[in-house]
Amino acid sequence: MSVNIANRITANKDGDDDINALVLVKKKENERYVFLYGDGQRAELFRVLGRFAGDPDLSLTWRDAGNCVKQIRKQLLDATDDEMHS
Repeated sequence: MSVNIANRITANKDGDDDINALVLVKKKENERYVFLYGDGQRAELFRVLGRFAGDPDLSLTWRDAGNCVKQIRKQLLDATDDEMHS
């Protein structure tokens, strides 16, 4: 399993409509989960990850969801650090 987060996908030149992309690749199951979310939608994404992890029909596990949350929080902390040092 691998989790990748694209830093930003900018919808316009002004950078007003930034979208974050979270990609979870489950090689064993040959599946990909792709989540697009705005900065203000992280809490909702965490809830969605929990619902998906609790769904027995999906291969996304609680461990996968936890790894995704960990990566999202790390990206947020890294972005905050970058802003503080620039």
